[in-house]
Amino acid sequence: MKNFLENIDDLLRVNCAISDYYVEFTLNNLNPDEKLRSVQLDVMLPMFKSYRVDSEKYHSEGKLKKLQSIYNGIEKEASENIMLEQYVFEKIGIKLGMRERYNRKLNKIIERGKLKNENEYHMIMDQINILCQLKDRDDEVIDNLNTLIIDFEKKYA
Repeated sequence: MKNFLENIDDLLRVNCAISDYYVEFTLNNLNPDEKLRSVQLDVMLPMFKSYRVDSEKYHSEGKLKKLQSIYNGIEKEASENIMLEQYVFEKIGIKLGMRERYNRKLNKIIERGKLKNENEYHMIMDQINILCQLKDRDDEVIDNLNTLIIDFEKKYA
């Protein structure tokens, strides 16, 4: 099967499914606090709906690169969202592979043994947070990741 990122019709389906997921998630998890609820309804919901509207527009114009850009922006924020991947797969039968791509990037950083920029710094910090929450965590791996963080902070602090 051709990579969905190269197929304009599949990419439209993916972007729309992601939009649907976030709209449903937002509506099903409205915060009882009035200020936060307002942000969810006035800011987040329109933003998530715009993924679909913009994707449909770019699809009708035949703009694959614009569709890819929407997806890439979403992927940066959603790469750890296993529920999103499952939702999209169940809804349209396309496996996103966000987590696999994220893990490949993470492994490259770890193998290199140093962080090059803030994005990598945040990836490692996120991974440390995830690993620290596991019952059967590997403290040696966490220590090695912390060393990357410490070295980066020393260099750029």
